[in-house]
Amino acid sequence: NSALSKLLAHASALGYVTDDGEGVAGEYDGVAFSLAEAKGVLAIANGASFEILDIDVGLDARAAQAIVSSRPFTAAAKELCHSMGELCR
Repeated sequence: NSALSKLLAHASALGYVTDDGEGVAGEYDGVAFSLAEAKGVLAIANGASFEILDIDVGLDARAAQAIVSSRPFTAAAKELCHSMGELCR
């Protein structure tokens, strides 16, 4: 699983993503996002602690640190992926 798909799954599990019926808003690193999903991922990326990203979400510690160090994110997954570089995959 890519870092983005893990963030999306965690955001969905916590109820940050509701079905908006808007279809795909964009695709980043092979992960398709609706507008609601992108908002949910941003909420987790901007608000979760390093420990939550590393342990609960299951990201590589380097990816979790890259997210924490690059906050705040204002754009969706593309900006997140850019901050993590190769760790995004």
